[in-house]
Amino acid sequence: MSLRSVAPNWSILRATLVAFAASQVISLAMLALTGHTVEESCRWDCNWYRSIAEHGYLAEPTLGSRGDTSNVGLFPFVPALAWLISRLISIPVPLALILVGKTALGIAIYWFARLCSAYRPGVHPRLAVAVAAMNPYAIYGNVGYTEPVFLAVTCITLVMAREGRVMAAGLVAAIGTTVRLPPVFLAPAMAMRLCLPAILERRLPDASHVLGVVLAPLGLTLFSIFEHIHVGDGLAFLHIQRAWHPAETAPVTALFAALGDGARALVALPSLITSEAPLGVLRELGVHRAYYAATAIVVLGTAVFHVRTGDYDLLVFTLGATLAPLTVSLSSMPRYVWWQAPLLLLVASAVSGHPRFIVAYFAAATVVGLATWFGWFSEYAFMV
Repeated sequence: MSLRSVAPNWSILRATLVAFAASQVISLAMLALTGHTVEESCRWDCNWYRSIAEHGYLAEPTLGSRGDTSNVGLFPFVPALAWLISRLISIPVPLALILVGKTALGIAIYWFARLCSAYRPGVHPRLAVAVAAMNPYAIYGNVGYTEPVFLAVTCITLVMAREGRVMAAGLVAAIGTTVRLPPVFLAPAMAMRLCLPAILERRLPDASHVLGVVLAPLGLTLFSIFEHIHVGDGLAFLHIQRAWHPAETAPVTALFAALGDGARALVALPSLITSEAPLGVLRELGVHRAYYAATAIVVLGTAVFHVRTGDYDLLVFTLGATLAPLTVSLSSMPRYVWWQAPLLLLVASAVSGHPRFIVAYFAAATVVGLATWFGWFSEYAFMV
């Protein structure tokens, strides 16, 4: 490992600052258009993280409209960091959560560009930071969610593992598994990158490589032990998710049922012209569920590109990070997918190799971005 690999890349850092500043201007503009304040953008899951930061994990379900819901389904890193920041600089927890997300967004943009440099050197850093900062679901980097932290730890882990900083990669991955569940798949991804070549050569992997892989799920292990002691269920974070989505316990069935909803909606499209509430009709037809299902299928299909390039670490991570939330619910699949580093890497590669795709990508990102910001404060809540 050279000092050059550890030092910051100043050209990427400068591009990151510009892209991050642009993303924040857009965020403030969207708040102005929707007529809301920064603090008001802490909604949905952000309020669950707020409950953890303010009251800790509940031993008994007391939340929700019926008082039968708990916050043990969410992971501790982001609310713990928000609690600390709110105490240090005396700001409300919602603002602290948003500040954590925005800071992580800047870090994620920088490390995504480093990821592109490591895996696809032909992608220009300015294009890489733009793809990350302006992705279609960029809203989640500005509303107190875990998505930007997830992207940051994913990129840092993959880059460090590729550059030979194995122990650091394992520790960052361990932190990632206290952010949400999908980072646990960084462990097999690291194993594919670090240990598989040795196994194929019929020799033992380097001990430090094995230790780095073993370290990766440490955060999840400690969180599971805590939940076992606190609520008597070491998998409470998983079991409560299934309780929140009882109708979708058969993911494959739900996937194809959602695609069927989409087909029926296409047939019914002509009738929407005369409808007084087309958005309501579309929701009743299940168009949103069809969109979730199509998103999951598309990202699983893109995994084949990682096979073609021999990046089996990215393949393993993509499959795990997509299938894990899919086994619980179709809901929110777009944000689970669009904050995955391997997918953004494919996008950056595509628009870099085919400049005509640049306009299409950013035009689509603009349309989806507008829809998500207005949807965030709407009654439909179609993308939480």
